[in-house]
Order: sequence, then structure tokens, then C-alpha cells
Amino acid sequence: MNNFTRGPLQLIRRSRSFLAPGKKALHHSVRGPTDFTSKVIQPVNFVKEHLFKFGWINKNFRSAFHHRTNVWAAAARTKPVSPLTSKMTPRKKNVEVVDVDKLDVVAYAISEDIRLEELSKAFVKQALYEVVALPTDVTDGLHLKAVYKIDNKEREIFLFREGAIVFWNMSVTERNEVLHSIEKYSASPYASSLYLTENECLKYDYSADRKTCLEKDVIHINVADQFDSLVKYAFSNALSLSVKLAIWEESLVRFVDTIEPVIEDVRLGKRIRVSRDQILRMTGELFTLRHLINLSSDLLDTPDFYWDRENLEPLYQKMANYLSINRRTKVINEKLKHCCELTELLSSHLNDKHHTRLEWMIIILILVEVIFECIHYVEKYYSL
Repeated sequence: MNNFTRGPLQLIRRSRSFLAPGKKALHHSVRGPTDFTSKVIQPVNFVKEHLFKFGWINKNFRSAFHHRTNVWAAAARTKPVSPLTSKMTPRKKNVEVVDVDKLDVVAYAISEDIRLEELSKAFVKQALYEVVALPTDVTDGLHLKAVYKIDNKEREIFLFREGAIVFWNMSVTERNEVLHSIEKYSASPYASSLYLTENECLKYDYSADRKTCLEKDVIHINVADQFDSLVKYAFSNALSLSVKLAIWEESLVRFVDTIEPVIEDVRLGKRIRVSRDQILRMTGELFTLRHLINLSSDLLDTPDFYWDRENLEPLYQKMANYLSINRRTKVINEKLKHCCELTELLSSHLNDKHHTRLEWMIIILILVEVIFECIHYVEKYYSL
């Protein structure tokens, strides 16, 4: 063996120690993209550099070899993503920033409905809060103000019939007490772990040198509007819609988690492990959610209350834009549409299987009847 042949063979033997450490096969020794690069790409590059150095391969093969090893390395660093295993991007959570100069406004969605008339009478009897009159065209809202002030600052509550409540300048303890007392007047209440997580929390202050606005995540209320309940109502209205939408978004996420194994079975060609009745209930849940979002709420359009109140509509719109209500509504409607298509596909598949089973039953019954007729014919023939 000459020196020209001995050189490449020695390099190949040396690369084997990299490619199969401990005399294991390559597919047993490589454990993911990082190991692939260290155990495969690096030894190949080692061989490549020495082959180039001693001129054992030509220039054209050198460029092709270099390109292929780069492709291998890029593929090793790329992690495949399955659309069925990837999760939805979670909604951005509120991070409370401690600021002693600013007050808190916190919104929760605690139930599907609140009986405002009964709740108003109960709070009046407690003599801790007084009811503040709202315009007559506000039929689904209630404004309460604390009788006693702390540090000479107002503490207020805005309640909405669709199950949302907004606190202005109230401590955590007082908020929890109010939430607990409202539960008995709520229809279809949500779990506390859910509405305490899906909340909105902002800061606000009173300012004498600027107009009432939302700026840099802070609500600034002009001192001239300090006692105007409709200003805070406009901000609270947008906050209430946001927390309700957050609850519905979480409901859709949970629905997707329940139906995902079924879709995986369809992808793998396995037997669908749900019945037609279950699919019908799933479809009912989806259409109920679509009804709540598109027909029973003001998510798609500005409420009529602001049409003749030009000073309040910009405040409501500014808060709604800040909370991305329109964009989130569009996204959840697209997801609902996709889920409805999936349930329709499953329902169609199960109906086809049911129809096929019925057809086979009819064929078997006809076959049984034909067999009996043949037996009767044979008996009649031999009796003659």
C-alpha cells in the first residue's frame, strides 16, 4: 500500500472513533441535534479538511462536499414542529407594577350573569356602599361607591349584567370580600382559580395638567372629571369586555385540548373514540360560544350608549384598542370556525359509518330471507 492510499484510510479509521464511540452504532450514539453535530458533522469536517490539505480530492468535489455538510448541519439544528402538538400562544398576562402614587383598577369576569336588581338591594341593606345613579339607557350596569373613604379617596365598583365586575381603588382583601358576597347573585359562576387568573389590572391617577386619557399603560383622569361616574364607566365597560373575552378564550383552549386526541387518531387512521352524541354536544358547545361572542356581547361593535356621547366614545375606544379586543375577537372567531369544521368532518365520518352499518344489516336481512325462500322451494319440490 503506497502513501497516497494509506493517508485517506488512516483518516477514515480515525473518523470511525468519532462516529461510533464505544463501538456503538451511529443511530444509538446520536442523541438529538447537538449530538449529531458533535458526533457526525465534526468528524466529517475533520476528514474533509485533511483531504483538502493533501490534495486527495479535486476542487469541484471540494465545493460539493462543503455544501452537503453545511446542509447536514442546518438540518441537524432544525427541530421539527408538529401542528397537532404545538400549543396556542398564551395571552399576555398583567404584571402589577408597584407605584405608590397611582391607584389600582382591577376587572374580573366571575359568572355568565349577575342579578343586578337583587344585588343592589343587598348592598343598600349593608350600608357599606351606596348606589350611584346611571343614565336610564344603562340597563345592564350598576355603579356602587363606598360610603367610607380611605385617605380621602373614592372607592368604587362597576358591575355588569354579563358577569363582569371592575374595582377602582380597592384593596385585595376588600375585593375578595365583595367577590365572595356576589357569588349568591351570580348565575353559572366560574371557578375562582379561573377568574382570578384571567383578570385585567391597570393603574390610574388624577391629574390637573392633562386631559382624561389612557397613556403609557396608565389611566389619567382630569380632576374636573373626578366625580363624573360616566368617565370611569367608559373605561370599565371596555375592561369588562376584555375579561369576558379572556374567559371565552380559555374555554376554547380547553375545548381544543379535549378534541386534539381525536384529531390525532384521524391523522393516524385509527378508530375514532367518540360517539355521534359526543360530537353533537361538542358542536353545541362551539355554537354556544359563537353566540355569546357575536350575538350576546358588544365585542363586534361600539355599544349604542356612546353614539350620542362624543366625549366618552374616544375613552372607550382607546381602552378597547389597548386591550386588543377587536383583534382578539377576530382571532377567536377564526379558531371557532376551524373547530366547527373539524366537528363537522367527524360528524360526517361517523354518519357515513352508521349508514354503512345499516346498509349491511339490510343486506344480511335480505340474504336471510332469500335463504328461507330457497329452503321453502326445495321442500315444496321434494314434497311433490
